Amino acid sequence: MAKTHWSGVSYQITKINLYKDGKHGKAWGIVHKEGRPAADSPKKISGVHKRGWKYIPNSKVNEEDIVKSTAEVQTT
Repeated sequence: MAKTHWSGVSYQITKINLYKDGKHGKAWGIVHKEGRPAADSPKKISGVHKRGWKYIPNSKVNEEDIVKSTAEVQTT
């Protein structure tokens, strides 16, 4: 998921907590910059209730690159 005005930044959603009405809630995810994870742990995403979010299919993010970048982070 990403805001429409962001370039090169997106979130991989890891956790969602919805309120009882199902219309509001909170979301956490791992930030990605240029298709690669920029953090090891999920962080709370601000502005989840605002307009302008777009769905980015997994096919646009090469999973092999994610595995490689994760391995690079672990070795450093």
